[in-house]
Formats: sequence, structure tokens, C-alpha cells
Amino acid sequence: MAMVFATVSCQTLDRHTYTGKRRSENYAGSTGIPEKKGGTPGEAGPQSDTALFFCAVNFIGDYDWRRDSSYGNAEAELILYRNFLPQVRIRAGEECCIGAEPGTHHLIGGQLYTEYTSSTHTVIKRNGAEILRYPGREVLKGIVLKEGDLWTLGQDKKGEGFTLRRNGESVFKKNEGKIFGDLDGSAHPGLYEDDGKLCFCYCSESDAYPSLFAVRDGAENYMQAPEAVVHDMFLYRSDTYVLCSDKSGLNHALFSGSASTPIRIDGYSVHQACLLECNGTIIAQINARKAGEDCSFVWRNPALISLGNCKMSYIYSADGMLAYVTVSDGQIRCMKQGENPPYEIAESFLFNRACAAFPDRGFFLALTPKKAGGKPLIVRNGAQTEVDVNGYISAVELCLEKKEEEEL
Repeated sequence: MAMVFATVSCQTLDRHTYTGKRRSENYAGSTGIPEKKGGTPGEAGPQSDTALFFCAVNFIGDYDWRRDSSYGNAEAELILYRNFLPQVRIRAGEECCIGAEPGTHHLIGGQLYTEYTSSTHTVIKRNGAEILRYPGREVLKGIVLKEGDLWTLGQDKKGEGFTLRRNGESVFKKNEGKIFGDLDGSAHPGLYEDDGKLCFCYCSESDAYPSLFAVRDGAENYMQAPEAVVHDMFLYRSDTYVLCSDKSGLNHALFSGSASTPIRIDGYSVHQACLLECNGTIIAQINARKAGEDCSFVWRNPALISLGNCKMSYIYSADGMLAYVTVSDGQIRCMKQGENPPYEIAESFLFNRACAAFPDRGFFLALTPKKAGGKPLIVRNGAQTEVDVNGYISAVELCLEKKEEEEL
């Protein structure tokens, strides 16, 4: 008699951590998340193929983490949730080599990866278990799980170069250079895949003029940088794109090969900008300033979309659609392409880009109220669900879980 066992694999639906696979074109099913405001965590509907994972930082007792009178030394734990049900609890602290800082928690395929730097080493753990430890103090700019290997791209904390590692072993190292992209605010990570090849870009300022380099599977290509401020560099379908402003800071362009396309934002100086791909088109996310006022734009040639006055913005892409989040003095404003009006949530934190996910259907945000005692929220298309922790949510991910049958 044949015995049938069901196995479950998990594929990330948003592209922030770049697992090496494109999002499934057959996204379907409910996440089991309550759609009504004030839903109870854990009140999930029927099990489905799609799961919501998020990491929450919980400070023990009634510690006021917003004031942080212990200066980062308060007792805390990380909790990995699946559809609002706790799956893993991990003690945080220096002795555990796990920090509570939001930018050090990364979700890949429903697993929680943490990065930590001691005085001499970088330590990476998965669900609380140490998997990598290597000399040097690095900040991860990219992390990719590919064919069973964990690839990391780490920038030296002092800014003295970077290292590409495979399972902790150095495979590409430079003593000088700045990586384009990151795991915090950029629209793309520092390390990603293009046509099946691991890619990243960096600039070197050791010469009189900056030099640009594109790296695909360890093969490095040099580009002479334009006499301009380079905001971002991105590889897509074997083409190289460079986003820059001239020295005046008022004229902007996207370069690809020998071609350049002007980006007209009259009178605005760009202080942060990055690139991403959407449905085969390269998009620019731009944070700019004019007459002391901050404003964000999205450029999709030839259109320029204003997101209004705000301190910072994040942009997300899913199968040809875009979603935007703007942040200004605690006011979070969310909008999806083609949908009006946007919805707003006041007096909240959005810690970084990893606190949102935009799969084919829906837009998920992890927000933390500014008000003391306020519980963090998972917001799905405007509907809010509280998470009962004394702390905040540091990362969120949507996964497509495939059940496969095996005969033995």
C-alpha cells in the first residue's frame, strides 16, 4: 500500500529579501486575517495556501520601550508569527547575539534570520539557532537564499569596503566601496538575482572621480561614472541603469548604456532616490526638497507622479502594479495604483521598508502607534488588527505555501 505524506514549502510573495524565485503567477486563497477593525489575533479563517508571517519585538513586563531608559539593554524577545499565531519565541540580548533593532530582522520563506555584530564578529541566526559566524563587523545590505546556500552582502560598519559571502565564506571582497541598495529604505536590496545570476553594484571613490562597478555572479564590469551625484545603480535583464543628478542638484537623469533620459522635477533638489523594476519597466522613487519642503515623486517614463509633501516614501511593485507609503511626522498615508482615495493612519511608526508587503492582492503594513501603551497593528487594505505585545513589529512577509504529495 502506498503511503502519502504532505510536505509544505514556502515561497515569498514580496520581493524585498529576494529568495531567488519570481512570485507565483497563481496566487490564490485567503491569509486568514480578520478583515474587520479590531479583530482578535489568532482568529484565522480556514487554512489556505497563503500565509502571513511577521516578527514582533516584545519587551518583558511593562517596560516603556519608547523612552528606553535602559538604553537598549531591556529584557526582550522576538516572536515569529504565522497568521497571528506565535510559532517561535527567541530571547534577545547581547548574551544571545540577537538584537531588538528592526533593521536586523529578515524574513525569508517564513523563517526569521537575524544579524548581530559583536566587537569582533558578525553572527547570523535562523529562528534563534546560530548558522553563521565570521570575523568582521558587517551590516547586511542583501541576503539571498539560493539552492540551499545563504548568500550575504555585508558592508563594513566603518565603511571600509564590503564582502560577498556564501555560507559565511568570502567569495568577493573589496577594501573600499559603497553598495547600492539595502534592506532598510531602498526600493531594492543590495544583493538580488537578474536572469538567474546573483548581482550587485557599487561605487568606488578612491580616484578623483567615482567609478561604478556592476557584478554578476562574481564577474565585475567597470563603468566610468558621469560627473554627477549618483543616487542608485541597478541591473535588470543584463542592462545597467544609473540614476543621477548634476552637480547643481537640480537636473536629473536615468542612464542606460549610452542613452540618457531626463527626469524633470522643476526646482527640486534630490536628497534620496532609488530604482526598481515594475512589469519590465524601470521606475524611480525620488525624495526631494524645494524651498525647505520635502516631497516625494515616482517617475515612470514619461509620467511623474507626486506623492505630496512627506519626509520619506516607500514604493512597492507587484505584477505591474505599484503601491506607495508616505511618512510625515507620524502620519502614514497608503495608496495603491488605480485606487482612490488613499487611507491614512495617524501617529504611527513605520520603521522601515520591511514593515510592508505587497503581493498580488492586498497591501499589508506593520505599524506601531506613537502613543504609550498602544499596540502594534497589522493593516490589510485599511483594516486593522492589533498584536498583543509590548513593543513593535519589525518585518512582515507573505508566503505561498505549496502542499506537495509524496508516495513512499
